[in-house]
Amino acid sequence: MPGGQDFWVHLTQPLASLHLYVRNRILREVAADLYPGDPDRIAIEPRLGETDPVVESLARAAGHAIAEDDAGSGLLADHLGRALAARLLARGAGPPPEAASLRGGSVLGPARHRRLRDFVDMHLAYPIGLADLAAAIGLTPTRLARSFKRETGTTPYQYVLLARIARARDLLRTTDRPIADIAAGCGFSHQEHLTRMFRREHGTTPAAYRRLARS
Repeated sequence: MPGGQDFWVHLTQPLASLHLYVRNRILREVAADLYPGDPDRIAIEPRLGETDPVVESLARAAGHAIAEDDAGSGLLADHLGRALAARLLARGAGPPPEAASLRGGSVLGPARHRRLRDFVDMHLAYPIGLADLAAAIGLTPTRLARSFKRETGTTPYQYVLLARIARARDLLRTTDRPIADIAAGCGFSHQEHLTRMFRREHGTTPAAYRRLARS
């Protein structure tokens, strides 16, 4: 539903629902990046009651990201919010013109890759948002979000998460710092968050990895 528009529903049975609100600033930013001309002319059409598998999938992923107790969930929510905005705009204005989708070809050349890697390495201990990554390499968040997976094979969230895990792995192997300190220094919310992500990536816990690396 477009912002500022009233609507109502009559429920005949219990309903579990997820409400997501995309900021108008994000909608206008995405519209300006994808469509030529004045972004204010691109409107979201009311679609109450209609189904859209893409919107549903993005909404579910956003709901999980919001519920996640970790410092990286904001980056994932940023990415999903812009993807949701692009989908909602496309339903009203049609698919973006081919020139808008592909203009300029590759946007993440070697120089930008190096700047991005250096920025992430220097800021792993802090929350990193999509706008932070984009500003570090001179792109809009929307253009970075649309180009990143296509050119790197992964999402910004996964890119930063893997960098955090790699730093934690190096510290586990080369230092005697407590695992809780390593987790905080690598941008994880707490030790359990590091353990969960580390096991997902390496199939073992940080403590077990440290013992094996030193055996």
